[in-house]
Amino acid sequence: MGLIPNHFNHKSSDEQALVGLLKDAAKELEISCYPPLRKWQWLKKSAMEGVPLKQLRPSDPINSNFDSIVNDLEVIRNGKK
Repeated sequence: MGLIPNHFNHKSSDEQALVGLLKDAAKELEISCYPPLRKWQWLKKSAMEGVPLKQLRPSDPINSNFDSIVNDLEVIRNGKK
């Protein structure tokens, strides 16, 4: 399916470089590289409680990071990939 960089610190030049390398590797492997997920307390809380982040924080912009992942999962579920 693809790579999902997580616990990403957007202020770190090393981590930005690593995400660049991951994108290059994903392209070479012909898989997706989804937007990096930052380390964030609400994301952790969502995972620990098993509650969708969109339910806990419906208007948070981080929710849009998951759109392409969900779309790809729906394609796979429907047998189109």
